[in-house]
Amino acid sequence: MKKFATIQLLRAFACLYVLAGHLIFFWGLLFPTTHLFTILFYHGYSGVDLFFVISGFVIYTSTQHLGEGFMPFLGYLKKRLIRIYPIYWIILLCLFLTIGTEYPLSFKTLLFTFLLVPGHPPVIDVTW
Repeated sequence: MKKFATIQLLRAFACLYVLAGHLIFFWGLLFPTTHLFTILFYHGYSGVDLFFVISGFVIYTSTQHLGEGFMPFLGYLKKRLIRIYPIYWIILLCLFLTIGTEYPLSFKTLLFTFLLVPGHPPVIDVTW
């Protein structure tokens, strides 16, 4: 499989730009008179768009070898789910264990969040 080093570097930049955008709040608390950081990274959220465009390109190019049909798609989907869901479930479990007693959630909310059912309550905001 081809590696696109420059594109991967740009994707890393996009992630770091988003991170810097999130850190503006803390930077302002620590150094209220310094505005350079805020000016440079005020639009850090735009790194999300760049990241998604690059990720779409990487996914497209990495699936070109799969061939046509439903079975190659299922194989690809299985690999993605195995790569993503366990980490999500671990983070979700840790969250429920740490704040579950303070913010009790219904079984339906827990189940829908666990399975990422569309429209589930935003227990973890980045899951949309």
